[in-house]
Amino acid sequence: MTELKVIGAGLGRTGTTSLKVALEILGLGPVHHMSNALQQPRSVVKLWERVARGEEEMLQRIFQGHVSTLDYPGCVHFEALLRWNPDAKVVLTVRSSPQEWACSARATIFSSPWSKQLLLRLLFLLPLTNLYYLQFIQQLSFAKHGANPFRPDCDLADLYTRWVEHVVATVPPQQLLIYEVKDGWEPLCKFLNLPVPERPFPALNTGREYRKRNMFAKTGRLVCLTVVITVVAMVALGLAFGLHRP
Repeated sequence: MTELKVIGAGLGRTGTTSLKVALEILGLGPVHHMSNALQQPRSVVKLWERVARGEEEMLQRIFQGHVSTLDYPGCVHFEALLRWNPDAKVVLTVRSSPQEWACSARATIFSSPWSKQLLLRLLFLLPLTNLYYLQFIQQLSFAKHGANPFRPDCDLADLYTRWVEHVVATVPPQQLLIYEVKDGWEPLCKFLNLPVPERPFPALNTGREYRKRNMFAKTGRLVCLTVVITVVAMVALGLAFGLHRP
């Protein structure tokens, strides 16, 4: 396994996309991130199913070739990754308050319109798509959190608080940076013992940007819903035809 130099323990919606670009600027790429987790070769993505079955060592193959990891799904496996990379630095990205994170997460990554959930459930049944393996990534994340953050009754602020406390209690202080991306280059470069670049710190993936490109938003959501209804109708007709055959 390529040695990881930076392990991100911060949850999604804590500035991980901006930090991903920042680490690449600092020469600490490739960076594994949720934005590219399902774009890996099928042979790699399929390994998440084995991890979900308890083969944690498959994580070493999944993260092979990466120098850093941020966001889901890597963040919930920071302990195993640190065990295999004991000299790595751990960056815990945070928001200004648990409530701020909860609001952002509920409006974006943990939003749960019924059309989105129904479509995902259908895609989860199709091993021909990489989205089929997203269910295993989700299962592992839910298990680490002890809750399903998509449920409307899930207290996201409490989930976030417990996660931050867990990371702080687990990682040796000298290896941990608690970091808000709004603080820019200085604390990050000091922690990583790297010079500060002569360019602005990246500012990417705001809530507005996320919702704008979300595949389930606006027209995309309507198209996906149409596909779902069509598939369900075809299956229902097929079953009805089969039942009425002599």
